[in-house]
Amino acid sequence: MHNFWIGLCISALFIVWAPPAFTVSLAACHLWLLLPRWYTLFRLNLGHEQGMLKFNPADASYYSQ
Repeated sequence: MHNFWIGLCISALFIVWAPPAFTVSLAACHLWLLLPRWYTLFRLNLGHEQGMLKFNPADASYYSQ
């Protein structure tokens, strides 16, 4: 979630200096890159209180205790 908010704030800073179309496309690209990670995060984390979710460049793993 930190990646989402930091990227969104950086995109919002571009509103002052860049054209609105560039800012919207920057925010859309940011969301496009984060959506697979969000889907995996919410899909594997439903209803599990204990466990660890680990993201690697090649895959995502969930370890339950």
